[in-house]
Amino acid sequence: GRLDKDSEGLVLLTNDGVLTEKLTHPRFEHEKEYEVVLQKPLTAEIQKLLEKGMHLDDEYVRGIEIVKTFNKGRETIVTIILKEGKNRQIKRMFGQLGYHVTKLRRIRLGKLKLNTLPIGRWKLISKEDII
Repeated sequence: GRLDKDSEGLVLLTNDGVLTEKLTHPRFEHEKEYEVVLQKPLTAEIQKLLEKGMHLDDEYVRGIEIVKTFNKGRETIVTIILKEGKNRQIKRMFGQLGYHVTKLRRIRLGKLKLNTLPIGRWKLISKEDII
């Protein structure tokens, strides 16, 4: 799965086209978990709209699962699970509802978790680590 230039976190590099399709095509519903940093608190009403799904431009995107929210000073950190993954979907969904995403970090792809792997580091994994 791709990450925008202003996002960070877990990225998988592979030359296995079948694995790539299984991880990225929405019909396989592999979960991708993210930490999203917002500049204001997430209201219960907005949370319901995000979980329900919405139209973005001319396409419908499925809802996201809100795992937890944490208010930290002026920021709110929201952990979400996405099963779809359209282009810039997370930022577009929050943006349509009046929220600016200041930081987006992928922390899990399928079963594979980022955990404490430092930025810029890598490790070898097997298919079984992911799906």
